[in-house]
Amino acid sequence: MKNILGTTDHLELFHTNGEIAYDYFNDSGIWEESTFDRQGNYLAFKSSEGYSCECTYDERCNMLTFNNSDGYWEEYTYDESGNELTYKDSDDYWRESTYDDNGNELTYKNSKGYWRERTFDEMGNVLTYNSSKGYSDERTYDEKGKELTYKNSDGVMRGFDIPEYTIEELKEMLGKEFKIKL
Repeated sequence: MKNILGTTDHLELFHTNGEIAYDYFNDSGIWEESTFDRQGNYLAFKSSEGYSCECTYDERCNMLTFNNSDGYWEEYTYDESGNELTYKDSDDYWRESTYDDNGNELTYKNSKGYWRERTFDEMGNVLTYNSSKGYSDERTYDEKGKELTYKNSDGVMRGFDIPEYTIEELKEMLGKEFKIKL
């Protein structure tokens, strides 16, 4: 049974079986119906023109599957923290990732041959990055996590030794027109 929540000339919003749905229709007789779960996840769509799709989710609202009436599908898996581990679809595309205990992506690879690898310090700052495109870099940080050096695969290195100033020092350097906007 539909519990009508609202209507307009071409739209009807209703609540049914613990889900929210809407029906859209126009004067030409074309209609669409979409359904969402209590968390707002898109569950299903169907139209008078024959297109439809369905989605499923895990308890964390991560999408697990997508299927449509054209035969296209997607599948996802996740680790216990909700990070995407794998993806594959009906077009033979796939991707895989691994993560450290802090949720930082360590490795990524896909069916097109692209890959990347990263390492992190205990604060989550990227220390090294390497990819299948030949790009790599290395970084260093101070004890507060401020980036000190960066060196890329072309050998370009730059330092980030930027002095810290007090508000009074900044006012003195920039003159009386200096204003702080919070």
